[in-house]
Amino acid sequence: MLRPYRRLWRKCRLLFRLRFVFHNDRGTQYVSDAFKEATVDFINSYSKKGYPWDNACIESFHALIKREWLNRFVILDYQRAYRLVFEYIETFYNTVRIHSHCNYLSPDQYEEEFLEKLEKSLKIAG
Repeated sequence: MLRPYRRLWRKCRLLFRLRFVFHNDRGTQYVSDAFKEATVDFINSYSKKGYPWDNACIESFHALIKREWLNRFVILDYQRAYRLVFEYIETFYNTVRIHSHCNYLSPDQYEEEFLEKLEKSLKIAG
C-alpha cells in the first residue's frame, strides 16, 4: 500500500526537503503501530470522527473506478477483485488517465513536465 508513496518520497525528498502529508480515515490499518512506524517520514493526518465530508474525494474515486472499470466485469472472488483494482490503479489511473488537477495531463506526463521545469529553474538559479 505504501510503495507508490515511498517511491515518490524518495524521488522528491532531496529536491524539496519537505515531509509528505498522508491523509487517511481512522481505519484500523492506519492507526496501527506498524503503519505509524512505516510512515515515520510522513506527517500522518486523520479525518475527524463521524465527518464523512473528509472522505469525499475517496468516495468520488470509488464511484469512478466502478463506472470506468469494475462494472465491466463479473467478479466472483476477492482475488479477482483485488487484481482488477490493482490493474486499474497501477496501470491506468496513476499513470495514463488524465486528471483535472494535473492540468488535464496524465500523472506521468505531469510529473515529467514538472521535473523538466524544476531542472531548468535549478540550472538558471545555479
